[in-house]
Amino acid sequence: MRKKYESRFVERSKVSTQYEVEEIIKKVLLHYYEDMSESDGLYPYDASEALKEVPYKSSSGFIPFTDGGFKITGFINLGYMESSGYMPSPKKVEAKVEEFIDYEREMAKERFIDDNSEIVAELGEDKINYLDLHEAGYEDEADELSEMEYENMSDETSSFMFELGVFYYEKGNTHGNFADEADSVYVYGRINWEAPYYRGGDNNEWVAKNSSDIKIDPNSKTFKKQLTDKIRKIVAEF
Repeated sequence: MRKKYESRFVERSKVSTQYEVEEIIKKVLLHYYEDMSESDGLYPYDASEALKEVPYKSSSGFIPFTDGGFKITGFINLGYMESSGYMPSPKKVEAKVEEFIDYEREMAKERFIDDNSEIVAELGEDKINYLDLHEAGYEDEADELSEMEYENMSDETSSFMFELGVFYYEKGNTHGNFADEADSVYVYGRINWEAPYYRGGDNNEWVAKNSSDIKIDPNSKTFKKQLTDKIRKIVAEF
């Protein structure tokens, strides 16, 4: 039997354990990631590879503001979005996807023009696209241009990051919204397009409006329902 011990994350007078809280969070995150990877093309496909613990111990050059947590992170590249028709729901993210797809198509077109000057001289630059090349009898070249576009949209700099996370805050940690009342968690979802580093900031990402704090209920079933409801609302925004 697993020993029950004092939790960093739940009120000390209750019987809930750190292990119970952590297992609930991991199961809920893994469940929703698996659903998204099946329907939306997230990679890595294996959810366990995408789940990471949030550092909570101080070290040289690092001072944590949380008391731990978990996050699960996946990626969808532009090539998948363009070929499958999948588009994230937030208008801010949709605009970025369209902007980046247009950019990668233009880069592929410029590369094609450099490599095929005779075709460009015959058809003109405005006709360098898949349909016009195909109609002009350049089927192989049309396929070549399409492959260039897909290649540009499928490298590591062309992926959007989708992340769900749960940060722990002990009672007394002033970074949590319930610092004076109880241990809590901050639950969030975000989509970031600042590849390959994925640094935060309003110009680099969208954060779900349902991201917010939850008090950790001492009843594990109640806490699981609260967390599940919160993450379901966040995923619905994706």
